[in-house]
Amino acid sequence: VLKPDLFRAGKALILARADDVSSMGKKLESLPEIPEAIISPHQESELRKLSAYGSVPIYQVDPNVNILRQLALYARTQIIGRVIGVTGTSGKTSTCAMLFSSISSLGLRVRKPNKYGNVSSGISRALRTEPWDADVYIFEMAGGTMPLNAQLVRPDVAVITNIGPGHLERDGSLRAIAKRKARILRGVPDDGVAVIYRDGELSEYLINVAKRQGLRVF
Repeated sequence: VLKPDLFRAGKALILARADDVSSMGKKLESLPEIPEAIISPHQESELRKLSAYGSVPIYQVDPNVNILRQLALYARTQIIGRVIGVTGTSGKTSTCAMLFSSISSLGLRVRKPNKYGNVSSGISRALRTEPWDADVYIFEMAGGTMPLNAQLVRPDVAVITNIGPGHLERDGSLRAIAKRKARILRGVPDDGVAVIYRDGELSEYLINVAKRQGLRVF
């Protein structure tokens, strides 16, 4: 709503709980197209005050439900291609770039939706806006929000580049960092793959975690 030029026909419109419906009228009416639907925790009677939208379906949601996250989780179920998740203390971005280049060279349609960042809010937004018909998706995943990242991305292939002292002040030890990064494996399906670096003191720990989960490890 704050950037009407980014709105396109066919997109639903979500009104956050804090939005003042009465003050949103002019902003909504400045949109170039009528939305397909409005999703909001506001009362329908409030939303109907927006005269330009009298015929638009309104989906009322529980204000305690994170609707943006739910939409992202739904979008993930619609993706038909393989999904690769990449994490590690360093080398995530370059690894994603190399994977993108290598897989694209095979003639496959590859998406690398990391323009919104590698934490859960950015990943959630990427899932909501990506097309669903690519062959391969590559997500960079930060360790700080890994439990939710893994739930959102659910990678078919999880790549752990390394474990180093980055964010040591937060986690306290390399072992704790490894445990946090290892949570990416919780999102991998039973027939999934884990690609784990082999030249570090904690690589064996990560490999064992993956094997206990029944994943194929490379």
